[in-house]
Amino acid sequence: MPKEIILGYEVERKKVKNINLRVYSDRKIYISAPMNLDSGYIENFIRSKKSWIEEIQQKLDKIPKAEVLQYITGEKLYYLGVIYELEVALSNENRVFLHEGKMILKVKEDTFELKKNVVSRWYFEKSKVLFKELMEKYLKRMNEEIDHLTKKKMKSSCSFCKKKKKYINLNVELIKTWYFFSFIIL
Repeated sequence: MPKEIILGYEVERKKVKNINLRVYSDRKIYISAPMNLDSGYIENFIRSKKSWIEEIQQKLDKIPKAEVLQYITGEKLYYLGVIYELEVALSNENRVFLHEGKMILKVKEDTFELKKNVVSRWYFEKSKVLFKELMEKYLKRMNEEIDHLTKKKMKSSCSFCKKKKKYINLNVELIKTWYFFSFIIL
């Protein structure tokens, strides 16, 4: 498909009906536009979205960069946009809880895989409850309904929606950054 530079942005001409604008997590901007659409119209569209693009990029800059966790005491983990210091302790049960500004990880064995799985399961369980509550709240506000809400860990996207099928899929990783989750829902 042909590509051109308009106002410093690469625009891909495709067989689409509308102009599509995406801001990726690496701050890259993707724009696709109908093959026969006038370049002046695309310029006006980009100008009208300039402040929105900058706002999204600023929000992306605030998102913590993914680091390789070892799940050891002292590491920093995020939950609802708040940084918690991890405290790992051996116990007769596997669980995670928050206490006095710390994320407490209790495990039966001090193995990387077990600690990773316990923390991942905790994030997933928290997201099930919170995402459901927030979706109900926003759907009621917008007078909408959905048939299916899925929560799973995704590498390539934050979330996606199939409006005609009334299907919403949310990335469990959003539970770490509260403000971004609220933005995705709206």
